[in-house]
Amino acid sequence: MARLHICGKNDSLSKFTFQIIQNEYAAKLNLEKLEDKVKSVIGSPSSSEGSGRIWEVGKEKLVIEFPCNIQHGYVHFMVSD
Repeated sequence: MARLHICGKNDSLSKFTFQIIQNEYAAKLNLEKLEDKVKSVIGSPSSSEGSGRIWEVGKEKLVIEFPCNIQHGYVHFMVSD
């Protein structure tokens, strides 16, 4: 199961959160694939905090949170004003 939350201002995307729930295998597999794709496009994460990988470029921030003994995984994208 997956959930998606999108926020925007003035017809532009300012934030989204995507969540994979109750499937640790799918979350881990798909988030690893996403991490590999992001690395190939914009390089290695700016930082890694625990189970999260964080890329920050200008006002944009992308966070991938891997499941850690739980059944969820998250992807967050934010643009600061």
